[in-house]
Amino acid sequence: MLKELGNTYNIIVVTADTYGTLKLEFDGLNITIEKIKDEIEKVNAAKKYYPYIGIGNGNNDCSMLLESELGILIIGKEGAAIKALLNSDLVVTDIKDAINLLLNEKRLIATLRK
Repeated sequence: MLKELGNTYNIIVVTADTYGTLKLEFDGLNITIEKIKDEIEKVNAAKKYYPYIGIGNGNNDCSMLLESELGILIIGKEGAAIKALLNSDLVVTDIKDAINLLLNEKRLIATLRK
């Protein structure tokens, strides 16, 4: 799915890589990884790619989600921070759902239509 997404979007992962698994997870994919320490570094790194779509779930994602053109919150098994939720445009329960929304823009339009 990420390979297909990379045909349409530049994928940049701005992360603290808490679990230290990103290089292995993204091996062989055309993805730029920027490691950061905190929320301020994260939003400043993301702003370099403006306009951008932000995807996150934690307190260190709050500013990045707020500043994004589209902020997607993932509520997974580890949960999500309330402040991050309030700074998001939409919520999904799995990163695959977020990617599918971006691959199938009509779903995104249906969700965000006013």
